[in-house]
Amino acid sequence: WRVTFLTGLGAAAVLFMIEAATDNLLTRTSRRLDDETIRMANQQIGINVDAFLINGTVLLSLLIWPALVILNAHRRRGLMLLLLVGTGFAVFEYGNAAALIALIGGFGVIIVARINPRIAAGLVAGGFVLLVLATPFVTTILLGNKDMEKVAVDSARKGVPGSMIGRMFIYDFVGERISEKPIRGWGLNSSRSIPGANEKYLVYDKEGPGPRGQFIIEEAYLPLHPHNQALQIWLELGAVGAVLIAALGGWLLWRMRLNGPAGPTRVMFYGLVTSIIAYDMLSFGAWQSWWIASQFLALAMMLLTQRALQQERLPRS
Repeated sequence: WRVTFLTGLGAAAVLFMIEAATDNLLTRTSRRLDDETIRMANQQIGINVDAFLINGTVLLSLLIWPALVILNAHRRRGLMLLLLVGTGFAVFEYGNAAALIALIGGFGVIIVARINPRIAAGLVAGGFVLLVLATPFVTTILLGNKDMEKVAVDSARKGVPGSMIGRMFIYDFVGERISEKPIRGWGLNSSRSIPGANEKYLVYDKEGPGPRGQFIIEEAYLPLHPHNQALQIWLELGAVGAVLIAALGGWLLWRMRLNGPAGPTRVMFYGLVTSIIAYDMLSFGAWQSWWIASQFLALAMMLLTQRALQQERLPRS
């Protein structure tokens, strides 16, 4: 199964590199998309072809961790490098900032884990607790009482991606809703029905070209979920839920130093868990079924890899 897994993952990395290098030629051809139907940068209409593939880069960036464990165990350093380059190239070309942060953060924790796994476990557990408890206060300090339209225009002029500008509107809106029900929240899975969530904002840079100026962004204040699970926890479950989840999650992550996979796999395990937390805090909703399944898939592959490597080391009778 390991050969099959590595072959499939390698083929996926190659396909993503081809797509990134050819402006999504395979996707455009298979879906029969012509240039007139494809959304270009800063346009309001059309199909965003990259959106078909960005989530694929997320799954690729999670599954490389068990793949690296397998390749390292068999001393395939060249293949490790190729897989990393292919994944990094796809993530960079698709502008997936969350995936880039997830990979960089994962490798940062891996470096610490190689030196001292106990410190790495403390960083992951403590970071999780801090993010869950402090995120709404930090976003309120950074965005509260600001003219968000001006913030969006200034950000666009500095080259900030539209997705990040949209996040700022979401975080500002969610922060206001959290302050209305800070203790118990609005209720489990209530992000879709928060008052005002479906109302849209439209921002133009009036100094740009065109009768209305340069189009910046048009989006709902809260499309489906906050794209930040710390904010979603506070919004839906309030301070009570945030404290409980921070305590339970921090405790489980701290126990990784005792109960996580042993040996070299534990180092990569820290990287995988760090990547998952990064995505949780930057991209996906807490109840997205495909994302929940992706997390379990990546963790299961890591545990299966560890078990297979342990069996290889057992003495034969």
